[in-house]
Amino acid sequence: MVAQPLVSIAIVTWNRIEDLTKAIQSCLNQTYNNIEIVVADNASSDGTYEFLIANYPDIKVVRIHRNLGCCPGRNIAMANCSGEIVFCFDDDGFIDKDCIERVVKDFRQNEDVAVVACNVLIDQRESVNFKSAESKNVPIFLGTGFGIRRYVLNRVGYFPDYFRQGEENYLSLRVLDAGFRILFNPEAIMYHQWVDGEKGRDSHQIIYLNFRHELENIKRLLPIRHALPIIGYRIFVNLIKRYLGSGYLRYFFPDLIKVLPILATDYQESKISLNTYKWFTREASRFFKDREAYNGTMPLAQ
Repeated sequence: MVAQPLVSIAIVTWNRIEDLTKAIQSCLNQTYNNIEIVVADNASSDGTYEFLIANYPDIKVVRIHRNLGCCPGRNIAMANCSGEIVFCFDDDGFIDKDCIERVVKDFRQNEDVAVVACNVLIDQRESVNFKSAESKNVPIFLGTGFGIRRYVLNRVGYFPDYFRQGEENYLSLRVLDAGFRILFNPEAIMYHQWVDGEKGRDSHQIIYLNFRHELENIKRLLPIRHALPIIGYRIFVNLIKRYLGSGYLRYFFPDLIKVLPILATDYQESKISLNTYKWFTREASRFFKDREAYNGTMPLAQ
């Protein structure tokens, strides 16, 4: 890696001019200067595209013909990036002034690291709350804020074409199975404004999409002889933990009927190791239970 690699900052947006302006300003305020900004506009109807063209002539703006959702929009933004490192974050957030510098430092010091995940906080109401400032190995990253090497994207591929939910699991599994590491940097901070129920953030919809895409990830990534029994088990787990546990039991069987066609879909994709999937499932659960204490690397013999 060169001393000052170009970092492409990719942002997907939809009808959020004010939030997007704050996000862009946080990019322009970075202590790391070798950046380009790429915005994919998911067919906004509030004048976002015209606003960007008029006010930010140095930003590369990709106008999408309709709202494709978060994951396809992010893929389009990343495909239009030129940098050796691609950094993605959501349009309703902003990054600390030294965020990109910290991400680049992790990549420089760790050639086998594919992804550096940000510490995503809810707006500025949270503190960092990590005793150690050291970056550490983790099994998964959040699409809300992360950096990824361009050559890794070219090798393992992009996010699946989901509207939202479950895409980070898919790409994390691809990255880990290819032998790369994922780092979490507690000092690379991205502030995210999360408003429950706003712009598609309906609780039942999120539960359904997590359920659907968990099963779809299994079917896409594992050989059929492993996928089917695991899907059966995960259906039961989702019934108990997601639907019963959250009070949405009445939606379970209608949702199950909607996801069953996944079982008959032939996804023409390369498969990952069953050991990778087992390790990821176990370690992701451990990570989300205690992010501060977690530090685990997948054994090489997978």
